[in-house]
Amino acid sequence: MAKVSVRHIKARIKTIKNIQKMTRSMMLVAAAKFAKAQIKTEHARPYAHRLKEIMQDIALRASKNHPYLIEREVKNELAVIITSNRGLCGSFNTNLILCAEKYINEVSSNINLLLVGKRGIFHFRKKGFPIISEYIFPEKDIEGVSYEIANKAEKGFLSCEFDRVVLIYNEFVSVFRQKSTVYKLIPVTPKEPEKRFISDYIYEPDPITCLEAIFSLYFKYEIYEVFLESIASENAARMLAMDNATKNAEGLAKELFFTFNQARQAGVTKEITEIVTTGEVL
Repeated sequence: MAKVSVRHIKARIKTIKNIQKMTRSMMLVAAAKFAKAQIKTEHARPYAHRLKEIMQDIALRASKNHPYLIEREVKNELAVIITSNRGLCGSFNTNLILCAEKYINEVSSNINLLLVGKRGIFHFRKKGFPIISEYIFPEKDIEGVSYEIANKAEKGFLSCEFDRVVLIYNEFVSVFRQKSTVYKLIPVTPKEPEKRFISDYIYEPDPITCLEAIFSLYFKYEIYEVFLESIASENAARMLAMDNATKNAEGLAKELFFTFNQARQAGVTKEITEIVTTGEVL
């Protein structure tokens, strides 16, 4: 029995060591991807923030009856939900899906989903929610897909197919924190800029013309920046999850190695006892 037990424990140790190698490799890959994604996100944020400030400032000066600014009664709504294609990234997808479902259950309007990422597609298909479009998360053509989604959402709003468009995604806060966020993209809410000197801008030929010229750029870039936030969040979550898995595997391997030594020692002791007993009988 001792030999079988030792063999079994040895096989388990080998399996865990192989898993540890895999999780360590995945952690290193995620760390490399995260470093690139973090740089892109940090570079994109200032531009997106200033563009949003300008949009809100123009909205203060423009006619409240402009299509982009009208707060209609929300009967139909579009929610763009961004998840990942792959798992093994901790609670990244779980928290986002819970956030999305909470929002869907709280709103009184008819809500349509535009899904990005295999995890979200699989979940919301299974739940039977109304889905108008599905996209596999674009790891290479982020700009193209984000612009396509922006055009689809903008046309839907202007044609009154949707009365509001929201983005539901994971905002990158830090390596240790990713915040599930619901962000209203359209209609644009006029707001006083944080930096007062922005209000000194003179818009030519007039705010309405500037609003129409800049809105499509603002709309597309907001979605593009949200994609970057999601990529940075996903890889940060995966890096931490795989690091924890690697450490857990190492701890389990040590415990099994201790058990292995105990079992082997017990087997040797048993054999010695049997030899001594046999010698005494003879």
